[in-house]
Amino acid sequence: MGFRINRKVALLFLFMFTSSFWLVGKADNYLAHFLLNRDATILMDKLLLNINTTIDTLSSLEPVEAGFECDTDRIAELRQIVYDTNSLRWLGITEDIFIRCQSMHVERPGFFMIHHLLKDRPNFSLTISNPDLKGREELSIRRYLGQFTYSASLTELNVKSYLPINCENCYSYQINIITEPVIKYESGEFTGKEMIAETAMLANGTLNLEFIIKGNQEFLNEYLNLDMTAQLLISLFLASIFSVMLHNYSTGHASFRTNILRAIKRKQFIPYYQPIVNSETNKIIGCEILMRWNNDEGNLIPPYKFIPYAEESNLILPMTDCMLEHVFSDIKKIEHLKDKIFFSINIVPDHLFSAKFYKQMKSHIIDKKALFGNQIAMEITERKPIKELDLTRSQLEFFYDLGISSKLDDAGTGYGGFSYIEKLGISSLKIDKMFIDSIGAKDSFNVNTIDAIIAYAKASKLEIIAEGVESLEQVEYLQAKGVNIIQGYYFYKPLSSEEFIAALQSANTTTKKPVTKKRVTKKRIFSKRFKIKPIKIK
Repeated sequence: MGFRINRKVALLFLFMFTSSFWLVGKADNYLAHFLLNRDATILMDKLLLNINTTIDTLSSLEPVEAGFECDTDRIAELRQIVYDTNSLRWLGITEDIFIRCQSMHVERPGFFMIHHLLKDRPNFSLTISNPDLKGREELSIRRYLGQFTYSASLTELNVKSYLPINCENCYSYQINIITEPVIKYESGEFTGKEMIAETAMLANGTLNLEFIIKGNQEFLNEYLNLDMTAQLLISLFLASIFSVMLHNYSTGHASFRTNILRAIKRKQFIPYYQPIVNSETNKIIGCEILMRWNNDEGNLIPPYKFIPYAEESNLILPMTDCMLEHVFSDIKKIEHLKDKIFFSINIVPDHLFSAKFYKQMKSHIIDKKALFGNQIAMEITERKPIKELDLTRSQLEFFYDLGISSKLDDAGTGYGGFSYIEKLGISSLKIDKMFIDSIGAKDSFNVNTIDAIIAYAKASKLEIIAEGVESLEQVEYLQAKGVNIIQGYYFYKPLSSEEFIAALQSANTTTKKPVTKKRVTKKRIFSKRFKIKPIKIK
């Protein structure tokens, strides 16, 4: 068994390590792309600044007159402009494709130029040129003056001044001017396979540009924050943490399930009874059965700690079967009492389709005649949807034939509304505590809802039970509306078997006066053992 557990842990760790290693690598790669995109945007902004600066510089120059001379003064002027303008590396005056004057003598046997006229600067163009016809491209700005043109070659972007890289021949960048057709300018080259690329885009009234920067594995490594060793260490750490968490979670649930199954076998799921009282006579006429877990240490575990898991893991049915054995045993203890009462059991739809649950009911009610004149009712909550109403009704008929009635719990709070009453054969309606709590509050919508529920129930000839009643004001309000069947802490909290039988004998063998303001100060029956307000099983 130990080997199997160790093997499972090892496989879990291996899976988590592999997943963590992949995720850490992906996260680092994603961060690298994010950082490169940021840097591409920075380079795009720098390029745009160079273009605008060059345009402003060319705009400030005097037009070239016909017959001008390219003398030393003119050349010196052009050189000074290039020196003063960081975005320029060469400035010349051209006529068609011929250079008439330039800041620095460069052999240019001819030009191959592609022009893109700037939309809001009609006398300017962004130009891609091949000045020496050897494949080297140049990005320039041209200002047209009629016969002559100012041509300004832009300083090539010094990428290393803006990017945190040290590698050589590991990247290139490309500028696309979005027009018809697309004009491309490329600079730099790298060896090996392209491993990363990011694009920054610009769209304004002057230009629509794409700036693309890309590189090889060496360039990508400049942006990755983790080397292989760091990635392995982080993956080992994450795999260890996640493996321990998942192992504890799975074993915790497995052990919890084991504990519940053991508790079922040891019959530790016991009933607590919350009496339901006729407020006109103060007599107990019924009760709602609430499940408690009396564990090995003799401590009561509240329902919210185990009921949700039990419902999700399909353990609620055997737990209910266990509890009902105690219920029928307790009913036998009150067979001698003259006044008979009803016992309400909270169910989920699965109960209605459980053959074992039905046989258990039939065995005690019909075969063993174990109710001794008392009745069983099933409470169907409105908080959870019942999808197949017709099918559910057909199943309910089997229980109705046993003399079991049904009550709609949490009326007005959930899915079914009054369609449950019509289609499921509901005979009683329980007003939820959330509506009862609003009694006495000013401008409460819930009070109007109570009145509507009561009116509907009376018109439909349904029994009405108010649950969660905790004050005299609530009792009197309900009595004024003709609702006298009360469940709540005002009369009783949920009681153990012994406490409930004692309360039943006391309440139903003594003639009591109707509830009045003076009468309600009498000592009420409470459990000294169970002081936490219980949460009703749904």
